[in-house]
Amino acid sequence: MKYLLLLLLTLAVISCQKGIQDITDPAAMINCDLLKQGLTSNDTAMITASLDKLLDEQYSNENLSQLATTISANCSVTASLECFDCIKTNPPQSEMQCSFMQDDGSTVSFMLDLMPATDNTIKIVSVN
Repeated sequence: MKYLLLLLLTLAVISCQKGIQDITDPAAMINCDLLKQGLTSNDTAMITASLDKLLDEQYSNENLSQLATTISANCSVTASLECFDCIKTNPPQSEMQCSFMQDDGSTVSFMLDLMPATDNTIKIVSVN
C-alpha cells in the first residue's frame, strides 16, 4: 500500500512539473499574429498583450536582448535590440527593431521604444 501511494504521489509531481514547463514555454507566451497586428497599427497595448508575461522580466540589457531573441525564434519576426538606454529621457529608453514580411512579399520594419515600468519590468512606450 505504501508503494502504491508513493507511486501515485510521484506521478502527480511529475505531471505537475510538466504543466509548469508548458506554462513557462516562451512560445506559449507570444501571440505572433497579435504582435504583427500591433506593430502595423502602432498599437502599444496590442503589442504588450501579445508578449504577455515576457514583459514581466526585469528591465536590463540582457533581458531585452533575450526578449528580441525569443521573438525572433518563435515568430516570423526578426527582432534585435538596437541600443540599451540610448534615448536620453528620464528614465532612459531603449530601442528594439522588429521587421517581418507581409503577405504581398514586402518587408516592413518598426522600432519599439522600451523603458522600465515603475516596478522595473519591461514597458513598451511607443512604436515607430
